[in-house]
Amino acid sequence: MPPTWIAEEPAVFVFAHGERVAGRIAIAMPEATPDGDSVCTVDIDGLTHGPRVIFGESTLQALCLAMRFAGFLLHDFRRRGGRVLGPDGEELALHALFGPLLCAPPPAADDSASDT
Repeated sequence: MPPTWIAEEPAVFVFAHGERVAGRIAIAMPEATPDGDSVCTVDIDGLTHGPRVIFGESTLQALCLAMRFAGFLLHDFRRRGGRVLGPDGEELALHALFGPLLCAPPPAADDSASDT
């Protein structure tokens, strides 16, 4: 069964060598599988070669991992000299779209003070 796309953002990918490719960033509805896992499909059309299926233990985890995967791919593309533009030609605010999912987890609280 084809994925049901629940969120998408049109984009233009400008590669470091100058090529421009129109595409989209899309996330599908996460689904439970018969074996008890869950999947969520990500498509960054214009940048990757086809949709990617991301697995998780729950539909929420699969969705979050799919968003994180998309964000990492896009940030890596920019790190290597690419640009991600909206249809209006302005830079897409990737941090606004994926920011919290890309931040490192906060350090664990220092519990040593409570041990005394």
